[in-house]
Amino acid sequence: MLRDIAAAQVSTDGEFYAGTFPSSRECRGIPHNYSSDNNIFFTAISVFTLRNLMPKLNATDKIIATRIIDSAQKAFAYYADKGGLPFYSFWPTGEGILPHSYFINKIKLIDMGQDADDAVMSLMAIDADDSTRSALKKRMLQVNNNNRKKTNSTYRRYRNIPAYSTWLGYKMKPDFDLGVHCNILYFMLDTKLPLVKQDSATIQLIAQILQHRDYKKSPLFVSPYYARTPVLEYHLARLIGKFDIKEWQPFKARLVADIQADIKKTYSLMDRVILSTSLLRLGEKPAPVDIPSVQQFEETTARFVFFQARAAFSYPTVLKQIFLHWSYMTYYFYCPAYNKVLLLEYLVEKNK
Repeated sequence: MLRDIAAAQVSTDGEFYAGTFPSSRECRGIPHNYSSDNNIFFTAISVFTLRNLMPKLNATDKIIATRIIDSAQKAFAYYADKGGLPFYSFWPTGEGILPHSYFINKIKLIDMGQDADDAVMSLMAIDADDSTRSALKKRMLQVNNNNRKKTNSTYRRYRNIPAYSTWLGYKMKPDFDLGVHCNILYFMLDTKLPLVKQDSATIQLIAQILQHRDYKKSPLFVSPYYARTPVLEYHLARLIGKFDIKEWQPFKARLVADIQADIKKTYSLMDRVILSTSLLRLGEKPAPVDIPSVQQFEETTARFVFFQARAAFSYPTVLKQIFLHWSYMTYYFYCPAYNKVLLLEYLVEKNK
């Protein structure tokens, strides 16, 4: 599996930068648009996952994983802030959004800039030093949900919580996304950066989402970019399984029960993989996933959606509810190599 992942990594600059993993994007609207997508996101989360798996690999596999990680490092510079700050964009800096789209990437007003999700995952992927991590945290504290700029694109019960925002730009209105918040807190807790009130607020926000089971009842609304319950359960389990935060413990048993119920009714092989990994992380012993041959796995999981984008960010709730379901502005992202990383993660966790 590691050799397959290594073989998928780009070796020379072209449509994709050397060291990245190719991904594609599908527009769900009309005119239908399926194209390559030169983003750093899937490379960042792949390298992040491989780093976490490294202690559990044998010596031979560590050599392959290390080669993959090292080969990816040079690509991150294309997505970083041009002023040298440790902020990262989903697409190459200065080249606009949605490459190969018909017209949206031509509109300069729609340049979302750097975001917290790509930034924290990229810094963990490149194993940044403490000063670099602290510089990112400083910006995130400056643009959090606060009295000066407050989100109105989430439930009223969450709007006054001074949690971190999805965006890093000063001009962007704060926005919440459960998947992004899970990644932000993973970064803060794993790198042992000093915790402040915004960290506590984000911990409380996730606790309330767990309490209300919004990941189950309204996944698209609380997470427009990850959007699906199995993917959100995967993020929650990765966070709760690694960090013992007292505010989340009362909801752990119910999260396990929800994952167990979802794994029984899903027909998606990749959903079974990530949900089984989630149960393993939470101390459970799920039934083994029946894995076909590598070729069958590739064919079956080619259109697995781990991440998606919609025209709903930062809008007031009424508009957000409309745009969330506007198919023309819905984009699905695919990355076969990352699917294999997720499968590798499951196999390692199962045999741990």
